[in-house]
Amino acid sequence: MFSAKAWLLLAALGLPIACQASPPTVASASAPPRACEIRQAAWCIYRDNVTVQHAPSDNAKYHSVWKIWGSYWKENPAVVLEPSGCRKGISDVVELVSSSSGFEWNDRSWDSNVVRLRSDGSCDLNLLSPPESADKRKSAFSAKLTLIQACQSDECAGPTLAQRLWSTLQAQRGSGSK
Repeated sequence: MFSAKAWLLLAALGLPIACQASPPTVASASAPPRACEIRQAAWCIYRDNVTVQHAPSDNAKYHSVWKIWGSYWKENPAVVLEPSGCRKGISDVVELVSSSSGFEWNDRSWDSNVVRLRSDGSCDLNLLSPPESADKRKSAFSAKLTLIQACQSDECAGPTLAQRLWSTLQAQRGSGSK
């Protein structure tokens, strides 16, 4: 298992990070806080040496499509399908709504994790990653959890999805039960 300093070094170098039993943590209280670079009302994305691409969605259910990839895993990005309700208020909950494999989007099959960030159901992010067979380094799977944070205040204080959902999602993915 990597130390917190090793995680930060790997992230700084833009190297893919494989899954482990627990989510990466900040090195220490003296480390500078991570700043969300891409902010919505209910969530944000850290850009830690990854490329983030935004486009409007052509699906009525979603407002925006966000693709996240690193230099070593561009062909297998993480994708966030964002409904418009995510722009209407801060997050008041972080809970896994559903997980499935075989979700069809953009002429491709994906593993899907729907995460509720607003208790009224208006902000259910659909987090996509390639199937485990295509995401051997687990780069996209890790990115969708470690680079996305729930904003539970105007300052966007709140947990990363990894801090809340890591063990549940990793266990589901590793066991094949979705």
